[in-house]
Amino acid sequence: MIGPGTHQWTGDAPDDELGAVLARKLEAVLGGLAPALVPVLLPVVLDALRQVPASSGTTAPERALLTVTEAARRLGIGRTTTFALIGDGTLRSVTVGRRRLVPRWAIDEYVASLTEAKWGASSTRATSRA
Repeated sequence: MIGPGTHQWTGDAPDDELGAVLARKLEAVLGGLAPALVPVLLPVVLDALRQVPASSGTTAPERALLTVTEAARRLGIGRTTTFALIGDGTLRSVTVGRRRLVPRWAIDEYVASLTEAKWGASSTRATSRA
């Protein structure tokens, strides 16, 4: 029998923490009424959460400034390359305290400069293929 605080969730790694939190919440809500329902309800709740689209308003608003690691991830390049782009002025950044941060618009500006160099200032990718 599963009692409060005794449920052990064994699922995928990203769901482990979420599953454990949900199990504790379900146990608290159900109390002593139906602890056997926790293992039944938990997969249903997790499945429902996986199906919620990211744009449904449940996510936090995007930050204006990204860390170098986040900027690198967004660009699909490594941190070292991102720091090199910042160092030579190709990718603009700001310093807040001791942290180096990249404005979101600077990433868009950098990508625009790459596409302009490739297809020209007045061309877009869609029209250059036509």
